[in-house]
Amino acid sequence: MDNNSSNFNTPNILHLIDPSGFYGAENVVLNLSIQLKNFNCNNHVGIISEFQNSDNFIQKLIINYVNYYTFNSKRKFDLQFIKELIKYIKKYDINIIHSHGYKPSIIGFLISKITSAKLVVTCHLWYNKGSLKLQFYHYLEKICMLKASEVIAVSKPIKDEIEQKIKRNVKLIYNGININYYNFYDQEETNDYFKSIGITNSDFIIGSVGRLNKQKRFDIIINLAQKLKISNNNSNIKFIIIGDGKLRDELSYKIKELSLENTVFLLGYREDTINFIKKFDIFLITSEIEGLPMVLLEAMAKAKAIVTTPVGSIPDFIHHNKNGLIFDLEDINGLIKNINKLINDPDKRNSISQNAFTTYKNKLTANAMTHEYYKLYCTTLHSS
Repeated sequence: MDNNSSNFNTPNILHLIDPSGFYGAENVVLNLSIQLKNFNCNNHVGIISEFQNSDNFIQKLIINYVNYYTFNSKRKFDLQFIKELIKYIKKYDINIIHSHGYKPSIIGFLISKITSAKLVVTCHLWYNKGSLKLQFYHYLEKICMLKASEVIAVSKPIKDEIEQKIKRNVKLIYNGININYYNFYDQEETNDYFKSIGITNSDFIIGSVGRLNKQKRFDIIINLAQKLKISNNNSNIKFIIIGDGKLRDELSYKIKELSLENTVFLLGYREDTINFIKKFDIFLITSEIEGLPMVLLEAMAKAKAIVTTPVGSIPDFIHHNKNGLIFDLEDINGLIKNINKLINDPDKRNSISQNAFTTYKNKLTANAMTHEYYKLYCTTLHSS
């Protein structure tokens, strides 16, 4: 890492993140860190490691030659951890702490008050529900956002809600990806895996990706699979769900209860997710809340037919019957209609797939996202 080129005019950024695998926020940090190599700045990733497994994220940072450091926290408030973080910031003249998530934002706020670094907060998802403990953390996060130099939202609904809650200006920067960062996985190994679970080239695959939690509503996919199996009497429609989380046992039980073991496949976390997306005929999003999901961008970049709920900033980029199909969360009949339309009309499926790819290429690249963040970093450094 270069410690000689830092000065007031050069953004020296420390992305602070508490990984829970490799999902949306981790994907943004990876894409942003790689792209920032093309700009006049120094970029570091600080990983807060307490109980979560960050190995998958770290592996991707290493492969792409991104500077990172793991700060081990042994308890909720670890004084040694705080000292280590301050020492790192001083050693590398970090002048911007860019936090991703409520815990990094709280820690980043405390550190910014001790050092001269400015705090930039990106809110990837605003989900102010859950246990009293989680709501308390969100309350602290709101205080940090109010005091931060800049707050960024990844979708307009998130921006509007934060501005309403904390009464400050929030900038909107849409997520972006560079699909070339995903091309180092062996497609043949993925194809062999498909064969091992009994999926053939003649099967029609409907796929989804995400944490197995309540907001993703993967239960809707299982209900859809049951109804399509009954109405279509078509055994070659397969459903793949990639991701892990607290609801895995519950979803597995429901699949078994409905005798869908040969129709719906829970594959857990996969390093080669992008290879699976390549094989999907339809990419399905059933979430009740989102920002701008990175998996949506991945599916668009691979020219997949998108069927999705109209949540977060998805409607800003997916337009019904043009580059995707949209359904209301509780309208299972509308979802079935959309799915059948794409199954039975290959030309329609191809048309919206190509339009989705065009939208990605024109509006949702990592380069476009990074330009916006770099401008914000420079403005932040020169503001009082």
